[in-house]
Amino acid sequence: AVRSLPTNDWRVQYLLPLNATLVICPDSVHHQWPQEATKFLELRVALNVIPISTVEDLQRVRLADSEDGNACVIVAPFSLLTAPEYKTKLMSPLWTPNWKSKIWSLKLRVQRDGGGSGFA
Repeated sequence: AVRSLPTNDWRVQYLLPLNATLVICPDSVHHQWPQEATKFLELRVALNVIPISTVEDLQRVRLADSEDGNACVIVAPFSLLTAPEYKTKLMSPLWTPNWKSKIWSLKLRVQRDGGGSGFA
């Protein structure tokens, strides 16, 4: 169950509520990553891999708990984060001049709030 957060909570502003793992990879391997993730039978039957190429793809994805019990993995290219559509349609701390300090601050808040590092 997802607990409700106050509207002024930093997580509401910067995090997407996903029942999935988001993999952001170099554009040069984006097309290959979904194939590699399901290369072996054990992974193929345990994963639902969703490749995302555009902001529109990302906005269309609707995730819920998997009925088959499979883990959901979303694979997106780095270029998605620099696309002009990303800046205009999705809010991100990466679009501020001091994005590195915002990410560091976000990591520290996650750790302080007991959420582990929050980063792989």
